[in-house]
Amino acid sequence: MGLFEDGSGGGVRLARLDEVDSLAQVLTGAFGEDPMMRWFIPGDERWGRQASRLFAWYVHRRIRHGTAFSTEDGRSVALWDDPDHVHMTVSERLGETAMGARVFGGTAGRAARGAALMKAHHPQFPHWYLHIIGVAPELRGCGVGSMLLRPVLTRCDQEGIRAFLEASSPRNVPLYERHGFEVVEEVRFPKGPPYFAMVRLPRI
Repeated sequence: MGLFEDGSGGGVRLARLDEVDSLAQVLTGAFGEDPMMRWFIPGDERWGRQASRLFAWYVHRRIRHGTAFSTEDGRSVALWDDPDHVHMTVSERLGETAMGARVFGGTAGRAARGAALMKAHHPQFPHWYLHIIGVAPELRGCGVGSMLLRPVLTRCDQEGIRAFLEASSPRNVPLYERHGFEVVEEVRFPKGPPYFAMVRLPRI
């Protein structure tokens, strides 16, 4: 079944390859003050250019797999991994390594340790993984995040499959709890901020 065949998509659509750069900019703006992302890429002088490269790689991969979703106006985006693509292929891992060397530079060691920590706490059961969701700052509080989540969560309910995410800030936890996610673990980066691993059981 396609994601939107039941009409659950609302104002959400699949993102297109010609939007990679613009959606990367949306995420760069949305995560400018995010404690997790700023731990990975510290320093204001590096943030804009380096974060845009990182997010462009993230967006491109999910568009290729058909799991990048945008609002109609292209000002908000959600990147998911379906159960078949939660784990990267060998070529994708090599691409991520090359991208990381360009993006992180002198903090590549920190980034590698952080990524390894997150992978170690990633669940092994089949699930949809919300890798990242970003809403334009001026649209926060308008229900856009809920709209972006709805198509995949509807599919999870229909297929009886769990969803997983890492909330990068304590202030985001209540939003996800309203959609059925529960905190299962708090994890802290080495000398860095915590994040909150959250799982959502299907509503059958």
